[in-house]
Amino acid sequence: MNATKEQIKATLDTVRVIADAVRQLGSVPNGVLYAIAMPHMSFETYERIIQTLKNCGLIKEEAHVLTWVGPQLEGAKP
Repeated sequence: MNATKEQIKATLDTVRVIADAVRQLGSVPNGVLYAIAMPHMSFETYERIIQTLKNCGLIKEEAHVLTWVGPQLEGAKP
């Protein structure tokens, strides 16, 4: 089954929202971020997004705390 353009856009938007949340906060407990995301996605989806961001070198996780390690965007809050 091929994903539609709308499905691909929705997926990328979801990943961007999670990444932006960690970037803007600087660091956040993984469980707290999931509690916020929980009404909008399954745990498995959330975990896949977090793992993808880790694999891309944008975030790291130590002691269940996610920290942004990717580039800072110009004019963005740390």
